[in-house]
Amino acid sequence: MKSVLDISVSAFSNYHSTSPKDVNLLTWLYSDKYADKVLAIRELSDKKERDKIKATLPAVTPGGTFSERRATGLINHSGLLQFDVDGVQDIKTTKQKICSLPNVAYCGLSVSGRGLWGLIPIVEPAHHKQYFEFIQKAFASMGIIIDESCKDVSR
Repeated sequence: MKSVLDISVSAFSNYHSTSPKDVNLLTWLYSDKYADKVLAIRELSDKKERDKIKATLPAVTPGGTFSERRATGLINHSGLLQFDVDGVQDIKTTKQKICSLPNVAYCGLSVSGRGLWGLIPIVEPAHHKQYFEFIQKAFASMGIIIDESCKDVSR
């Protein structure tokens, strides 16, 4: 059976890039190509320094393939909604709570090492924002606050 993560999405050379290229999401998620840079980011205590280096890393838009990095550039929705949880005090317990939810396809440590990031398949991509609001409430009921910017399919 094919993984829901074995799909094509857009990637950008860095946070500020607007020119996409298609990548396989499953391959991108499990690649260790940037592991050294990620580990260096995780060792920094200063958020501004972490963000500066983080902005140089490639970025993926798991919401789909895009002609440009904005919602209006959506070519094909991936059927995935991402979530981002920042400033997690207890990573292990929070990850266990998230993974106990049905349909969580991926949940991993964020680049900073201080949060969690993941993906949930959705049935009707046209209702991306409504799915986000539902998932936001489900997480909140467990005391987990997800980043509002994930409502944007092009994030």
